[in-house]
Amino acid sequence: MIPLFNKVLPLLIKMLPLFIKMLPLFFKVLPLLIKMLPLFIKMLPLFFKVLPLLIKMLPLFIMQLPLFIKMLPLFFKVLPLFIKMLPL
Repeated sequence: MIPLFNKVLPLLIKMLPLFIKMLPLFFKVLPLLIKMLPLFIKMLPLFFKVLPLLIKMLPLFIMQLPLFIKMLPLFFKVLPLFIKMLPL
C-alpha cells in the first residue's frame, strides 16, 4: 500500500493546480447536475434494460472498428464537399 501511495502522491501534487482551476467550473455546473438528477434516476431502469443488448453488440462493434478507422480519412475528405452542398 505504501509503495503505491509513494507513486501516486507526486502525481496528485502535480494535478492539484488543475483541480483548483476546475473548481469554479464544477460549482457552475453543479446546479444543472442537481436539476438533471431526477431525469437521470428516471432513465436508470431503461439503461439497465438496454445494457444486455449493448453487451451483446460489443463484439460486433469491436469487429467493425478497424473498418471504421480505415474509413475516417475518406469521411473527412468528403465532409467539406457535403457542407458545401448543404445550402442547395
